[in-house]
Amino acid sequence: MRHAFACAVCLLMPGIAAAQDFSGRYHIDSCATGHPEGAMTIAGDRADFYESTCRLTNPVAVRDMGDATLFDMVCTGEGESWSFRALLMRGQDGLVFVREGQGGTYARCN
Repeated sequence: MRHAFACAVCLLMPGIAAAQDFSGRYHIDSCATGHPEGAMTIAGDRADFYESTCRLTNPVAVRDMGDATLFDMVCTGEGESWSFRALLMRGQDGLVFVREGQGGTYARCN
């Protein structure tokens, strides 16, 4: 009975996905610039930016978009905390990162 309940829950929640592994080092401009302000490092459920760190929580797969995943980003930095929703997906030239009002492609550095 317990197994049947678990399967039923899986069927009722098709949009929730296991987090894609986007681990790596990225830069918004070019890996060759060496400027830390545009750098992002993802390791598991953590994204480190210049002077801030975010946890990638509540992953939801975006239907019919490959590995595109929506996350709730829960961030801290410089004594502040904030959160926002973001979409991450692998693009032709690196990692596509989109949040309300802005987006871009981070070049993969490793």
